[in-house]
Amino acid sequence: MAEHAPRRNAICLAALLYPHDPYEPPPPFSETYKERLYDGEIAYADSALGRFLTYLKKQGWYEGAMIVVVGDHGEGLGEHHEDTHGIFLYDSTTHVPLIVKLPKEREAGRTIEGQVRTTDIMPTILSMVGLRAPGQIWMGNPWRRSFSGRESTPRTVFGETEYPLRFGWAPLRSIRAEGFKFIEAPKPELYELGGDPGESRNQYEPWNGTVQKLRKALAELSAKSPAHEKASPAAGIRGHRR
Repeated sequence: MAEHAPRRNAICLAALLYPHDPYEPPPPFSETYKERLYDGEIAYADSALGRFLTYLKKQGWYEGAMIVVVGDHGEGLGEHHEDTHGIFLYDSTTHVPLIVKLPKEREAGRTIEGQVRTTDIMPTILSMVGLRAPGQIWMGNPWRRSFSGRESTPRTVFGETEYPLRFGWAPLRSIRAEGFKFIEAPKPELYELGGDPGESRNQYEPWNGTVQKLRKALAELSAKSPAHEKASPAAGIRGHRR
């Protein structure tokens, strides 16, 4: 990395494979956490990130950098009868850690109470360095107002998984908004997250006003999703012409 020292604004993506099934942390974490291998992989990832941040500080790049640390998914670890991830859309696997360090430690220590989305990450980074997003980024909006506590518009989170299709099961779609999560499935689900953060009490009733509102919003979001567009005949024609 030092051989390619940034002369101007630069973006670096560092992707860690840990923690991930199968849980096989390298030594010495495999010994220290031999009874808790998942924790061992977390500890290894934490140490790797720590070394990277130390390197940035030694190079003099840390202070002026914007750093985003985010998980791409969680692990069920038995919750909702899911050991890993990909099958279901519960918060145990979709509500991920997200930490942002702004240049010069602006807004350090602030916790954003509102709901945010991983689709907002790229637009946020680009806006911070004065760049426009290349084309349309689906559903993404910068967090700049959130950083200063001035965010007023609630953000709706869309989730989907087609992994169940591998087993002959139905794909799932979800929407998280206004304190509720609705999951469109063969057996639909509705959870009031404030009183039921573990999503253990399904309150779904087809005539429920919240269900109807979220189901409509979910259908509209699904129709706009990249997966839906890619699967449509028109999208296939456009792709062939390019």
